Amino acid sequence: MPEPEIRHPREVTTIATLACNGGTCPTIYRAVDGTYLVQGPSVDPAAFGIVVPAEESLVAVPEALVAQLLEVGRQAG
Repeated sequence: MPEPEIRHPREVTTIATLACNGGTCPTIYRAVDGTYLVQGPSVDPAAFGIVVPAEESLVAVPEALVAQLLEVGRQAG
């Protein structure tokens, strides 16, 4: 599967994020080409019995962030 082409790394919109005390927080971004980018802590796929190709990563996404994303979708929809 070819990697999505992102025109410019700054052409992203924050879709959902969690409030944290300092530092960076788990966040979901949307690029102008429709690609979604997920920021969160990397996890070891083997710990979950999942095989992930070398060029991909497994990221933990808190349930509250998914709920926020779904709410944004309902409001837009």
